[in-house]
Amino acid sequence: MLGIKIWEHIGCDGNFADPSSLKRYAFAQQMVWECLGQSSATFVDSSVQNEYVTFRNETNNKIAKMGQRASFDGSTITIRQGEVTTATDTNDVLKDYESIDVTESGVHIRHNKGDNFMTFSVNDDCNIETLRISDSKFQEWGLIKSGTQDKRTTVYISFENDVQDQLFAMDYNDPVTLSLSLAIEAKGRLELIKTNDNRDLIDGSIFRVTGPNNYNERVTVTGGKIVIEDLIKGIYTITEESTKDSYLLNTETYTVEIKPNETATKTIVNKEPTGTITVEKRNMNGDKLGAGFVFKITAAEDIYNAERTVKHYSKGDIVGRITTANSGVATKTGLPMRKLFSK
Repeated sequence: MLGIKIWEHIGCDGNFADPSSLKRYAFAQQMVWECLGQSSATFVDSSVQNEYVTFRNETNNKIAKMGQRASFDGSTITIRQGEVTTATDTNDVLKDYESIDVTESGVHIRHNKGDNFMTFSVNDDCNIETLRISDSKFQEWGLIKSGTQDKRTTVYISFENDVQDQLFAMDYNDPVTLSLSLAIEAKGRLELIKTNDNRDLIDGSIFRVTGPNNYNERVTVTGGKIVIEDLIKGIYTITEESTKDSYLLNTETYTVEIKPNETATKTIVNKEPTGTITVEKRNMNGDKLGAGFVFKITAAEDIYNAERTVKHYSKGDIVGRITTANSGVATKTGLPMRKLFSK
């Protein structure tokens, strides 16, 4: 097999009427004999011997490089949905591989002959996390190093009269391809929903969302909802940084898990602020009068929630009653932030 490779790499065409071809034939024959351990001879002319040594070194380098694979052969490459990942061959041999453009299990793999890199991208419908591509699979797709295709290769040499014929022809199959594994980070989505106690959608809240790979974004909810796209899988935290004036800031920290090709939903509720009425019962001298005095609290106007989707009280409705304690003071908490009367 080595002898055949020598002949393939020197490109000898058997045209021995050409002096340069005849010399290459002699060099190739000598190299084959040396490889078989049948000769340790040198050329009498030192300049020819030097040419032969150069020829032998170049040929050995070509043969060694023929079997060399891309530097990322056998490795695991991480690719992310929504991105194009490029694998570059530091061995500088991928450019000799044939072109492929295939999609397997939602992963698009592309290489153009002459380029020293391969690209990978993940389609939206990909639902796997790993993809192993074997030698046989790449070979099936046609990713084979030029000159090593799986086919019958025979060397034929025509000799002139009286030329010694000691070479032979043979067939061999020696395709060079590669293999690798892909770790796929398919992406998911997060839908944030902002409501009040009545489940009305509300606008204006700003959230801080943090997660894997130093993800840290500030998002604003409009229309009561926002969908954050292209999130890699993992656990994310959500905190509210600000909200509209008619609502209290939600100070809780929420967590949510993002899964590939799924939408995680988190609903966050804001409460409306409430107020307090304090009444003191005093005499004409300004002294507090003590316990037992009852006051009625009534709505001075129609009272709605902030979104005006719920009517709490009509004008004149009794909101509540309070009674003074020994201190002469009566207090009512949890009242809507609207105009009220007490008497």
